[in-house]
Amino acid sequence: MAKRQKPHSTQNKQSECLNICKFVLARLPTIAFGTFTVSFTLQQDVSTSTRPNREQGERKADETNRCAIFKEYIDDMKGLLLDESCEQNINKSLLQIQIQTVTLLKHLDTARKLDIIGSCQQRLLQMHS
Repeated sequence: MAKRQKPHSTQNKQSECLNICKFVLARLPTIAFGTFTVSFTLQQDVSTSTRPNREQGERKADETNRCAIFKEYIDDMKGLLLDESCEQNINKSLLQIQIQTVTLLKHLDTARKLDIIGSCQQRLLQMHS
């Protein structure tokens, strides 16, 4: 009788192991889908929370770039207009001012464009007076 219990016991263990394997394999797609859903949701939350910060950083960088371009233009114009050779070579100076101004206006916001146009008008009025 001892010999018969061993095969039966081994058979029970094999059957139990097989049942556990079947159970795990049956639940594996559900576990994988659940894991994917949770990780995807967390990734979307992180992506959504960093987007406003990134956009704000880009706007700030654009504004800093516009300020630098504006300052460089003002410095260049000041140098040109205060240069004594500007009066002697007026056509060349005006062409340079025109090219720099048109190039600058493409990159500036409305308020700075108005500042540039206003200062150009003042300078023209002074030249014709």
